[in-house]
Amino acid sequence: MLWRTSTRLGCSVAVRRVRRGGHTYNTTYTIAHYDPAGNHQYTLPQRTIRSYHENVPDPKIGTCMSPEECSNGDRCMGFDSRMTCRCQTYRYRMRPRQPICSGSGGCMVRCTKPTGRFPGIWRGECQGQRSCKCSLERVNNVIGAICI
Repeated sequence: MLWRTSTRLGCSVAVRRVRRGGHTYNTTYTIAHYDPAGNHQYTLPQRTIRSYHENVPDPKIGTCMSPEECSNGDRCMGFDSRMTCRCQTYRYRMRPRQPICSGSGGCMVRCTKPTGRFPGIWRGECQGQRSCKCSLERVNNVIGAICI
């Protein structure tokens, strides 16, 4: 999201290898600076909220979001009107419904790790171009957020 009066944007991405629990992961950090800066915090919360709504366009226009009924509050969001967002039902009825966004134009998903042990590496979130979903079934030794 850009502040309405922003005219310049500077971004940077850094990747760091992290070792935790006997596994090595790549962690990505993304930084963005806007000029002129926005999101000013005022003394009164009402003024901060009003300023935000006056200066930041509605991000929901032309997007979709998976229903809140998906399990654990997991959500996916499609960035384009060509995306469809819904809850998928697993083959086994004992498992809860999980969010899935598919189509074209880009998407992202955030998945909460359930309690218990799972075979493979748990991924909490990802971004894709055609499909984003939470899955308890392993894909390329990864479970959780799966994006294509």
